[in-house]
Amino acid sequence: MLLAAGFGSRLRPLTDTVPKALVEVQGRPLLHHQLSCLAGAGAQRTVINLGHLGHRIEQWIEAEGAPAGLEIVFSREPPEAPLETGGGLRTALELLGGDPFWVLNCDIWARFDWPQLRPLEGGELGRLWVVDAVVHAGSSEEADFSLDAEGRLHPPGAPGCRSVIYAGAGLVHPELVRLVEAPRYSLTECLHLAVQAGKLKAHVHDRAWIDIGSIRGLERAQNLKL
Repeated sequence: MLLAAGFGSRLRPLTDTVPKALVEVQGRPLLHHQLSCLAGAGAQRTVINLGHLGHRIEQWIEAEGAPAGLEIVFSREPPEAPLETGGGLRTALELLGGDPFWVLNCDIWARFDWPQLRPLEGGELGRLWVVDAVVHAGSSEEADFSLDAEGRLHPPGAPGCRSVIYAGAGLVHPELVRLVEAPRYSLTECLHLAVQAGKLKAHVHDRAWIDIGSIRGLERAQNLKL
């Protein structure tokens, strides 16, 4: 699933008239880059949630088409009040089915090796892509989680672990999304609950990665080849 419903507030004024998924990086919309990467990794069907200026995304898909072999399905949310990442995923579960699925934030600039994420096992609720907190945020204090040598995630500051940031992509089980009972909530809430239950693992993405949730991130991505 490609998460594309948000307002993109930190990218204003660009996102006042353009949904963040259609903000251009190196001459093409983010949506083009993300769909191409997913199709190249073997995805055959992608659900895109629509909210703020979602009609523009539908128009772009209609005009440009999807990569060969990739079916696009839309999950529509109220344009004036998107359901956040968790609520958006929960609303889309009927379209996603009962099996684990890939999830990707549309405003991430990276090329993930999706097949590296092995199938979930032993009651796991997800396997995330993470990046080093010191490298990408300048401090371990900015970490979302701690990662041990076995690939298990723990709360930030766990002794003997690496400080990491959720990279905006991963393989998740539908039950992960159901850990929170609310119409509107962040996927981050679910991730922290799963970590506390010891049911979340991660792989470190050591290659180029930028969060394009800000103008500064967008400027950096314009010059970073993947």
